[in-house]
Amino acid sequence: MKWMHFLYNKFNTSTEIQPCHSECFVASQQNRCPQNVSKNIQSEKVLQQNKKVSRTSIQKIQRAVHSILTLNFSLSMTAFFVIISKLQNLFCLNYHERDRENRSVFHSRFAGLLAVSFMLLFTSCEKETDLILNDGKLPEIVVQGMLTNEIKSHEVVLSLPVSALNESPQMISGATVTLVGADSTYIFKEDTSNRGHYFSSNWVYGVAGLSYTLNIEYNGKTWSGTDVLQTAHLFTPLTIALTNTADSIYKISYVASGFDPTRFAMYEISLDWRHIDGYDTTNSIATLYFYTLGSLDMGEIVNNDLENVYFPKGTIIKERCYSLSPKYAAWLREILIETQWNNGIVVVQSGNALSNFGPNAAGFFGTCGFSEWNGVAE
Repeated sequence: MKWMHFLYNKFNTSTEIQPCHSECFVASQQNRCPQNVSKNIQSEKVLQQNKKVSRTSIQKIQRAVHSILTLNFSLSMTAFFVIISKLQNLFCLNYHERDRENRSVFHSRFAGLLAVSFMLLFTSCEKETDLILNDGKLPEIVVQGMLTNEIKSHEVVLSLPVSALNESPQMISGATVTLVGADSTYIFKEDTSNRGHYFSSNWVYGVAGLSYTLNIEYNGKTWSGTDVLQTAHLFTPLTIALTNTADSIYKISYVASGFDPTRFAMYEISLDWRHIDGYDTTNSIATLYFYTLGSLDMGEIVNNDLENVYFPKGTIIKERCYSLSPKYAAWLREILIETQWNNGIVVVQSGNALSNFGPNAAGFFGTCGFSEWNGVAE
């Protein structure tokens, strides 16, 4: 705060006029003491400098207030009072104890600006604007793929990165996708009716403790991602709570009860009540995800943007617990911090999640052991 140090030195410069010495002689026809004349001139200069500093401080205060007025209504009160405190410190540093008149003016202006700031903050409007994004260096490819211990056809999705919000990605067609295990190599074939989606045969599955590598070749370049498949673990099923006794409506009350913090997991919950009379067959399903990543993040704790899903009695519930490797858990945590856990209360510096395909790729190839529980809401 160099400018504060400058103001402090300026306002502590003594401007008191000393009495004229007896040896002073008459100067010109106005009988002025030369020493008093010089000191009066010095005092006037200091006062002019104080006025300039006062105008400068007012401009700084106006800029500070302008920054407050541009804040969104959702600005937390903590941040607001921090700004007000800085304004108050600014006023305290920018008046001279000797100048009571200026001090009174500063206090009255500060009180007025404080009242106006509160009024405008809570009556502010929102204006639509075009967001200018700095693309920077985009990754060359985006990969989505997961191998489990389930015997089924596994899927890998390839696309190009996007540089605008809500932009549809361009899918990558014609790539060569292979999965290499301990003693086998599996070829993924592209779905001709769904570009960019590659599937294995129906009998591919992973074995706990083994390492698997996904290789992708496209446009003369190769990317490889490796992960170790974790052992599947038994888990405590979710609990539900009755929210409407008249219509028998439920909601999920708790997931991952009694989990082990040293075991990273992702819980996938599927709800289906399409078979119940009175409900349509398109919107009566939901899929929810919960995570135990072995970390304590403020964004997750204060997150209140999650939507509660309500479902009727008789809903079919399927809960899957995917065991995650430490690298896969770290990547999911970075994604959640950038998206779901990034809210107006806790904001972090944005950045790209590290991929196991290298710095020129985005996404992750993960391997998971899973266990499953099935039930009915009743």
